[in-house]
Amino acid sequence: MMSISKNTQKKTSAQQQGFTLIELLVVIALVGIMTMVMIASLRDGRDTRAVDAVARQVAATIRMAQGYAVAGRYMGGGRIPCTFRFFANSASGTYGVRYTYHTKTSTTCTTTPTPIVTYSTANNVAISQVNDMTFTIPQGTVTGAGRVTLSRGSATTSICVDGFGRVHEGC
Repeated sequence: MMSISKNTQKKTSAQQQGFTLIELLVVIALVGIMTMVMIASLRDGRDTRAVDAVARQVAATIRMAQGYAVAGRYMGGGRIPCTFRFFANSASGTYGVRYTYHTKTSTTCTTTPTPIVTYSTANNVAISQVNDMTFTIPQGTVTGAGRVTLSRGSATTSICVDGFGRVHEGC
């Protein structure tokens, strides 16, 4: 009798090894949920990095326009600058610096700004802006202080120029 009982115990313990179907399904569901959260997080991180990179470039371009005004940068060709303007075009996704000028024989500034440099936003980042920002010579005083908003996916950031001409990223 003793040997029958040992065989029964061995069979019972052998049948209990492994996982049930419900346990496996729960683990697979948890792994799937964690994978989806990770993929969403990585995508948001990629959008944020792209928007931040373009924001740094846009802020540098605004500072370039302001620096040109403070320095009174001469553009050559007998054109004496009056103002330097940062502009953005949301339809084309471009932004850059333009200037108005007068000639040596006239003190009246042109009304149509002449482009100095134009850039395109990278990585499908959308740009929108309320108004152009104009920096006057020689102090670099800003008129049309405004905000540039950049976005891609769920990531959005802004660059602001206040009435004193200070450029703020992430405002």
